[in-house]
Amino acid sequence: MGPIAGIVGMILIIIGVFFLNAMIFSMDGNRIDDSIRQRGGRLLRKSWNPFGAGWLGHKSARFYDVTYEDEKGNLHEATCKTNLWTGVHFTKDQIVKYNSNPV
Repeated sequence: MGPIAGIVGMILIIIGVFFLNAMIFSMDGNRIDDSIRQRGGRLLRKSWNPFGAGWLGHKSARFYDVTYEDEKGNLHEATCKTNLWTGVHFTKDQIVKYNSNPV
């Protein structure tokens, strides 16, 4: 019974870690989307980048490369860092395409 219980325990730990990470990444995505929407923009793409701009020395933050449209319709590419306690901070944000028909 001992080895089987150990194997079952390890499987349960692995499953728990997987679901915890999935929950954390989901919360990060919601935080990033909310931050961009609060500024009048719209998130188009988000991908995790463990070595995003500014990662060195920030153990608790997770970094994402994002593409979004701002309130004027300009297209941005940015790197942002986030965690549960500090919110969302853009470490690199540049306009890659200006809106040709500004409102």
